[in-house]
Amino acid sequence: MLTENPKPVQIPDEIESYFHVLLYFAVRYLRSNCKDPTSFIENYFNSYTYDNGVYTCGARKQHVIKISGRLETGNSVPLLFNSPMDDIFCELLPVFKAYYKAQDHLKAQKAILAPPPKACPPRPPPMPPSPSLSVEERRESRPHKMLRKPRALRQNNEPTPEEKDDAALVEDHEFMLDTLEAAYRSDGW
Repeated sequence: MLTENPKPVQIPDEIESYFHVLLYFAVRYLRSNCKDPTSFIENYFNSYTYDNGVYTCGARKQHVIKISGRLETGNSVPLLFNSPMDDIFCELLPVFKAYYKAQDHLKAQKAILAPPPKACPPRPPPMPPSPSLSVEERRESRPHKMLRKPRALRQNNEPTPEEKDDAALVEDHEFMLDTLEAAYRSDGW
């Protein structure tokens, strides 16, 4: 919710919030390999970014949810609880990562297809080069032509079919309930 323009809360937002509450209490109260739970909580939950008068999600939380899909104590060491809690987090994080990849791709596609906000004023036709101009001066007098497509059009960050399937899992509560039930029924809970 902090990384988007204000929008109504939807099911994926609820599921992600539940994940964050679960993670907070797991780090705070369960045994794990996290040597400094207070620092983890501070860096993950209490940090934020302030840009152009807008507060957004902290970098560590964004990195975990959108980029890596992995919980780490620091220095690339996986955060582990040695319990079914690890299974819950390992099931949920790749799904959130796929969801955000699908959302980012959808936004990029909408931006490409959206009409430009305002048309640029037409450029006056170039003056024919004078025969007395040097090669460099003639080159500079030519209208600029874009030789490459804009970066957004060249990069195809489209989610794979598997990522699309994973992203769809957070559209309702069933996946979260199934994940929690499987962990509850597993040995070692």
